[in-house]
Amino acid sequence: MDLIIGITATLAILALAVIYGTDVVAAVVQRPVYAEIDDRSLVQVLGRGHYYGDRRLPIVGISGTVLTAATAGLSLFWGTVATGVMSLVSLLLLLVWLTLFARISAPINKVLTKAALGVDHPAARGAPRRVDPAPVHDDPLRLTRRNEDASVQRAAQGRGIMRVHGCRRPAPAVSRRSRRAGCR
Repeated sequence: MDLIIGITATLAILALAVIYGTDVVAAVVQRPVYAEIDDRSLVQVLGRGHYYGDRRLPIVGISGTVLTAATAGLSLFWGTVATGVMSLVSLLLLLVWLTLFARISAPINKVLTKAALGVDHPAARGAPRRVDPAPVHDDPLRLTRRNEDASVQRAAQGRGIMRVHGCRRPAPAVSRRSRRAGCR
């Protein structure tokens, strides 16, 4: 039975490593790249990335969660007390992480995906903004600076996803590039 517990734990770790690895690459590598591109491109890249990720990664995440629960169950019945407690703690932490993802990240990802694909979405239908107006782009179905939902933008900014007016915040000094972009 120890072999079966070990196999389920190993498969759960491998499946969830894919999910966590994707998040680490996004945070460490892609986030600085996103800081360098304009808002329209940012929405396209993030929206289309989440479009494909939301279709391909759930099977890996679900299998990792099921295998973690199986490891916890098997460890409680046939393993030692230590493996049972550790697997239950890992399952609890995984469920907390999934709850945070579902409440915080998933709604923002859905808005970005719909905006990038041009789906008629409330955030992409001329919702008024409470900040300075920005230039309107030629494509009215895309999520632009003018018709972006202000609450979604504020939520995304708080998580380091988007920028205000295309400017990197906080700006250490005014550069030629930021002056041309209208940043202060």
